[in-house]
Amino acid sequence: MRWLITPYAIALFVAAVISAAAALAAWRRRDAPGGLPLALLMAAVAEWSLAVALEAAAVGVSHKVFWSVVQYVGVVSSPVFLLMFALEFAQLDHWLTRRRQIALWVIPVVTFGMAATNGWHGLLWPSFTPSADPASNMLVYGHGPWFWIEVVYFYLLVGAAGAILVWTSYRFRDVHRQQALALLLAVPLPWIASAVYVFELGPAGGYDFTPIGFALGGLTLLWAISRLQLFDLVPVARDALVESMKDGVLVLDGQDRVVDANRAASEALGVEPLIGKPAEAVLARWPDLMEHVGDVTDTLTEIRVGDDPPRDLDLRISPLFDRRGALTGRLIVWRDITERKQAQMLRRARDELEARVKERTAELEQANEEIRQFATIVSHDLRAPLVSLKGFSSELRRALRGIQSTVEKAIPHLEAEESERLRYAFDEDVPEALHFIESSVTRMDAYISAVLRLSRLGRRHLVLERVDTRTLVQDVLESLAHQIEEHDVRIRLGPLPDVVADRTSMDQIMGNLLDNALKYLEPGRPGEIRISGARDDEETTFRVGDNGRGIAAADFTRVFAPFRRVGRQDVPGEGMGLPYVHALVRRHGGRIWYESEPGQGTTFTFTISNRIGDDVERGEKVG
Repeated sequence: MRWLITPYAIALFVAAVISAAAALAAWRRRDAPGGLPLALLMAAVAEWSLAVALEAAAVGVSHKVFWSVVQYVGVVSSPVFLLMFALEFAQLDHWLTRRRQIALWVIPVVTFGMAATNGWHGLLWPSFTPSADPASNMLVYGHGPWFWIEVVYFYLLVGAAGAILVWTSYRFRDVHRQQALALLLAVPLPWIASAVYVFELGPAGGYDFTPIGFALGGLTLLWAISRLQLFDLVPVARDALVESMKDGVLVLDGQDRVVDANRAASEALGVEPLIGKPAEAVLARWPDLMEHVGDVTDTLTEIRVGDDPPRDLDLRISPLFDRRGALTGRLIVWRDITERKQAQMLRRARDELEARVKERTAELEQANEEIRQFATIVSHDLRAPLVSLKGFSSELRRALRGIQSTVEKAIPHLEAEESERLRYAFDEDVPEALHFIESSVTRMDAYISAVLRLSRLGRRHLVLERVDTRTLVQDVLESLAHQIEEHDVRIRLGPLPDVVADRTSMDQIMGNLLDNALKYLEPGRPGEIRISGARDDEETTFRVGDNGRGIAAADFTRVFAPFRRVGRQDVPGEGMGLPYVHALVRRHGGRIWYESEPGQGTTFTFTISNRIGDDVERGEKVG
């Protein structure tokens, strides 16, 4: 292969070197937005310039056509990389989905295939004509249909990149705007150079200065990288900052017209679009905010706006001045603090409420303590006369026996009617009256003892420990073995999980429930008592069921009331067993209820809170 070095070839070699240097500088900043596609763009231009230089220096049509095919690697890829760079620099690269990137490369790939196979179809270059000036060593290429498709596509991509950079320069300020302007200057150079070649506007045909135009653009980029710190000061796109803010943002000019606004402001004000409209119009719904717009100093305040529903705003208005100190506009930023204000109100209401609950709880505790003390005092004062009554009734019995012996001696001397009346009084009336007095005293003493036990439940500390419930129930059943055998009762034990509780209380709860189940079995049929339990995250539940006489619906509200017994009164007791159980269960953070059907049986269910044992060491006392 022979070569002929011409000034045109030398200029293209220089352009290749410049483009390679720009590619290297951009590659060092490839992690910045736009850095990688710019490096690839300038590498493609360097390849394009070098291939054109070799095509210009080669002698012979076949050799020139070969280098023309090689240069199309850079020809078809340069506009794609340019558009990708512009999108990334403007931080619009979210548009570059995988599908769209593939679509961008369809025509370039087909075009390169057309160049490589042009000898078969001639759709890209239908003819090759040597230049009229042999010294130029140029070859004039005819332009086929696909060449014009590539040209249109080339201009579309370069034009789109230029439009994006124009838009970017409008959005950015200060040094970022200078960066965008520098990039914008680099774009028209290859576009103009390409137009000169494509439409044969130059003095001689065949000369393609497009790579040189790209190289000059590369020089502009090198200047922007070194002097304007391109990629070192990466512009923060407005969309990434302002549009993503939840705070409303309005920017007014000197005539109080909206020149910028974010999506949050548009949604809050219910006006779209906002740009160009006077502040009075866009803030018509919020007159309280409009009152602060005229302030020439920084304003920081809270206001309430709207009425459906009203919203609380944390408002900041900052005047904007130019370098000479003249007012050029205002920046209005607000944050919706309605939920925060409501939370504050709820906290305050809760703290009022909590104080009242504490106060009321203290009052109730004081009242309960007074009731317990009253019960103790009353029980003591009542027990004293009862003891006296019991003692005097015994005295009367002894005196009666003494008098009776004397009366027995006098009876034979009395008339028959008087004798009979006196004998009946001593043998029937007086003993019966004394028995009634003694039984009433005994019953009243039992009631007083029950009241004292109930009042002491609130003062006794619970000693929490892990209770083996199955063993506890078996111990209770063993103490009731005589009644179980007497009534021919079948005991069914289900799962009984351990529980953290007061052992004495659990013994009393199970003892009362099982004792009741035995007492109220239906005579004439074998008894059955079922005992089981289950545990979940919050509480442990126990059930004691029987097949006894059941509880009538009319008695449901009286079951846990003190001294209130239900059903047939053929079983001894003072009606305090279930009230004890109810009080003990509540002290364990639990509940108790029952289900019953007359003639079928009753099931009592109670729970023990699992959290009563949280953070409580074994043996610790709790009130």
